[in-house]
Amino acid sequence: MESLDLFLETTLQLAKSAVAKGNHPFGAVLVHEGQIVATAENTVVTDCDFTGHAEMNLIRIAFKELPREKLESSILYSSTEPCAMCSGAIYWAGIGSVIFGCSNKTLSAIVSGSLEIPCPEIFRHGKKAIKVVGPLNESRSKKIHEEFWSRNG
Repeated sequence: MESLDLFLETTLQLAKSAVAKGNHPFGAVLVHEGQIVATAENTVVTDCDFTGHAEMNLIRIAFKELPREKLESSILYSSTEPCAMCSGAIYWAGIGSVIFGCSNKTLSAIVSGSLEIPCPEIFRHGKKAIKVVGPLNESRSKKIHEEFWSRNG
C-alpha cells in the first residue's frame, strides 16, 4: 500500500474508533518525513466540547510535542476536509500541507446544517501558503459518513 493510501486509511480507522467511542466519524494524522508523529480522533461527544474535532485534537498534541519547524514541514492527513475552525488552527499552527479524503461539499450533502467552506478558501486569506490535496479516495470516507449520519442524523 502506498504511503498516501496508508495515511488516509489510518484516518479512516481513527474515524471508526471515534464512532465506537460514541463520537462523530473523523480522524487525523500528522506525518513528518514519511512517519506518523501524532494521531487523533473526534471527541466532541465524549469530551462535551464542540472544539474536539480530530484536527484540533491533533494540533493540541503536536503543538506541545513538536518544534515549530517540524510542524511547518509536516502533512496533516484528515478523513474529511478540515472545517473553518480547524483550518484556522492549521494555519496558526503553521502546518505546511493538508491532504483529505471526503470534501466539505460531500459532507454537507450528507449532513444538513453543515458549514460548507472549503479549506483552501480560508488558507487563501493568509500570508503563508498551505498546500491542499483532496478530496482523495472520497468514496471510502463518504461511506463512513453515510452510515453514521443515517443512524445518528
